[in-house]
Amino acid sequence: MRKILLLGTILLVILLSPSILQCLPVSNSSPSSILLRAAAQSAPVGSCFPNGPVTLTSATTWQNLNCIHAGTITLNGTASLTMVNSSLVQEVVNATPSDLVLAGLATLSMTGSTLNLDGIGQLQISANSSVSMVTSGVVNSSIIVSNAGSLSATSTSILDLNGLNSSSIGPIKFTSSRISVAPQSFTFHSGITVVPVKERGDAIIQGDSTLDLNQTTFQADNTTDVLLNCPSTLILDSQIQNSNISNFAIGYSTLSNGQTSIVNSKIQSALTVNVTVGAPGPSSTTEISSSTILFSSAASQNALVYGTEVLTVSGSSVISLVGSTTRSLGSLALVGGAVFIIQSVVQASDFDYYGYTPLSTSSLVINSTLYFDVISSKLISGQSSQTGIYETAHITVNAGTNMTVEGSLIQSESLGNSSITLRSSQPNNILHNATMAQDVIQTGPNPSNITFSSGYGLLFNRTQIITNINSTISVNTYQLISYDSVIPANITVGRSIAFAYLYNTTVVGVVGLKTGTYQNYEYLFVKVDASPSSQSPASFAKVVLLNSTSGSVAYEGETNASGWAKFTVLQSVVNSTASVTPIHYVVQASSGSSTSNQVYFSSNATSDLNLALSPSVSGSSSQLGYYTYPIVFGAGSPQSYIGIRSNAYPLNFVNNASFSELDFNTIGLPGPNYTFTIVYPANFTNSPLTVKVDQIPLTKVKITSNATYYFASFSIPAGVHQVTLTYYSPNGSYNTTTNPILNPSAVVIAATVLILLFGTVFIIYYVRRQSRSDTQPSPTSSA
Repeated sequence: MRKILLLGTILLVILLSPSILQCLPVSNSSPSSILLRAAAQSAPVGSCFPNGPVTLTSATTWQNLNCIHAGTITLNGTASLTMVNSSLVQEVVNATPSDLVLAGLATLSMTGSTLNLDGIGQLQISANSSVSMVTSGVVNSSIIVSNAGSLSATSTSILDLNGLNSSSIGPIKFTSSRISVAPQSFTFHSGITVVPVKERGDAIIQGDSTLDLNQTTFQADNTTDVLLNCPSTLILDSQIQNSNISNFAIGYSTLSNGQTSIVNSKIQSALTVNVTVGAPGPSSTTEISSSTILFSSAASQNALVYGTEVLTVSGSSVISLVGSTTRSLGSLALVGGAVFIIQSVVQASDFDYYGYTPLSTSSLVINSTLYFDVISSKLISGQSSQTGIYETAHITVNAGTNMTVEGSLIQSESLGNSSITLRSSQPNNILHNATMAQDVIQTGPNPSNITFSSGYGLLFNRTQIITNINSTISVNTYQLISYDSVIPANITVGRSIAFAYLYNTTVVGVVGLKTGTYQNYEYLFVKVDASPSSQSPASFAKVVLLNSTSGSVAYEGETNASGWAKFTVLQSVVNSTASVTPIHYVVQASSGSSTSNQVYFSSNATSDLNLALSPSVSGSSSQLGYYTYPIVFGAGSPQSYIGIRSNAYPLNFVNNASFSELDFNTIGLPGPNYTFTIVYPANFTNSPLTVKVDQIPLTKVKITSNATYYFASFSIPAGVHQVTLTYYSPNGSYNTTTNPILNPSAVVIAATVLILLFGTVFIIYYVRRQSRSDTQPSPTSSA
């Protein structure tokens, strides 16, 4: 009775398998149908093998034939079995499987057909044999490929396997097919006893072969190993979905020149402990393009992606997730020669919605022996978009040569300890450069450690570092250059940095040591109007920035059509002799015969200026600049002011009261004359001001006055000059000198002379008298 039931079950499988296959979608190149039922088929072609071991050495063709067979079938030499719209069931008899073995140059060709090895049977492809399936299926079977055997399945074929193992150097290709490798429970007869069997269901493809998955679905569940390891691996428009497996690998090989390509595909492996993608062998290349690779584990996970010559991740996501509510360690490492990450996400993070443990750690490590480029991408460790969070998160990037990170986010965020380390040269005795352009580098809310290291140069360009104010930021490079960036760190020049040049960059503080030099630059925007009364722009006007100390031209430029000019100006200098030396400039615009007033620019005080052009004007014009200086006439006297109206900026104004002088300097390029009007109180001097230019008296000085002030007007050639204004101090309580000057009368002078004469005579008389007394003999005493 039991044998009858078993036979009925087998027949039901045979009849239903073709119907199931017919329900699957078929590509345009596939046959229109597979495995029509025997009742709808034409007369069968060929005959079934008799039970027992069978060895074929010649060509055999089946068409529309359904066979049930007990015993191993061996195809040897040049034998072939061609199945068209046919089926073969290899029964288990007395716990003994009935295998199908191909050796030599044997071939098995299946079109619209099925092969069922009853659970524990194996399809063995060895030597130089091959199996090809078109719109066909292999179910309840294990496949073993060895030597130079090859396997291919195309056009919506189905492989529902209990195991897949290959060590062949021949190709394995799956196109528009579905491969499922999972342990299955089934029964077979051992005498009169029904014995349950459960296969492990590992999928292992490794050796020198080629593996192609093209528009294919591969699935493995509840297995120990899924190792799709070949020197040449192509996964194109395909899906790999695994769950509850221990070890998962794609393209792993220790041979040279391994190639792994994952294009427009999706790979997910859940509850997986160890993951490897690509070959660690010499000169391997790995490409992940327009794909999603996601690995997860409830506890710890170790994921590795190799490309020892070139590793490229483009338009893709490579994500390793572990649970943060357990004591887990999530580690994702990319190891390659030249490593390129373009418009992609590389993330080591968590998948829990809440909670954390103090022992949970997320680590993202990228090591390249050559170049490392990250463009418009995200490197994330620790906190993900979920609310779960790690206690510790680390990102470490080591580039053997140059490193470029552009338009990207580098984020290491955790509840406790976070760190980011970016090294452009490892080992660090090689001279290479690191560039951070338009990036955001971010850590968590607590103090973190951020390290930048480069063998020669480190460039920040429009990059922002977001971290706790108490974080430690270390910069180790020979030359640091930064544009439009925020570096919330203390910079020590002369120890970890030899030279630093910062342009419009915010830092916490700078310390200069004996061997270091630091220069801080900022942007100056100058707007030039065509006239003081008009807001119309002065296009293509010349703008110069003059060094206020030397008078030399520090910067020179031209306005654009909108009247704006932009300059990168030195703001301050730090070296061994001065902590911060601010830099000052005099700015002037000109166009044709028109010039603007000079403006004094302190580089640490403003970032934009507005100038207006005007033709030559007189010294009294209200369009000129007006500068005032406090003057104290004498000790205890009220403070008054000296005013200077001019189109030049008076530099280094000094009130030299000891010599009754007012001194200042001018600088500038040759051009229209400088005009001056000196405004001073009426009681400032008893005589008109005299003017010297470069120690030469100026004869043409026009002086006017009103009831309160005098006005001394003059003009001098534009350029570098020293101007001296000499005045004559008035008598009385007002005095322009620090110490008053005495003017005694003639009577006082005569009386003083007589006193001196009488004193001199008295001194002479006293000295002579004392001399005579010293020469007299001393009296002697009596005995």
